[in-house]
Amino acid sequence: MNEATTPSTRDWFLIFLLAFIWGGSFLFGRILMLEWPPFTVVFLRVFLAAITLWIFLLITGRRFPSNLKLIWTILIMGIINNVIPFSLILIGQREIGSGLAAVVNAMTPIWTLIIANFFTQDEKFSPNKIIGIIFGFAGVAVLIGADFIQGLTASAWAQGAVLLATVSYGFAGVWGKQ
Repeated sequence: MNEATTPSTRDWFLIFLLAFIWGGSFLFGRILMLEWPPFTVVFLRVFLAAITLWIFLLITGRRFPSNLKLIWTILIMGIINNVIPFSLILIGQREIGSGLAAVVNAMTPIWTLIIANFFTQDEKFSPNKIIGIIFGFAGVAVLIGADFIQGLTASAWAQGAVLLATVSYGFAGVWGKQ
């Protein structure tokens, strides 16, 4: 049996860096939303990422794929893993804070598990997975349940938009696996 290893200082640094970058996207998205519409922010985010990737390809001497099937696959991944969820999250952040958007975004693994059950051969439900799904939905229900009980307010719609973003991320996870 392997002994559990204690995370090193480097491991903790990388965890905090990831949390800052990932969580920061919600904060900075909210700040940018004060000046620009959601789709402009999404365009800029995706455009800057594309430029960065092109520069990476040039610096490392790699070439962009020429296989049309692969290009199509990458395009679909970009849409379902970036354009759709980024747009929905920013639309949601017009009404809700970045912290709540980030917490609702934690539903991504739950949706990925549900979607994978139906679209893959090796990721089927197990009793533990079903219990995890139930607890995941219960947690989100606690967070957004009161808004839906009071009626479909702007906040409820906004939280629903962020929740739909997690569904898109779930499809992207399954798409990427295949």
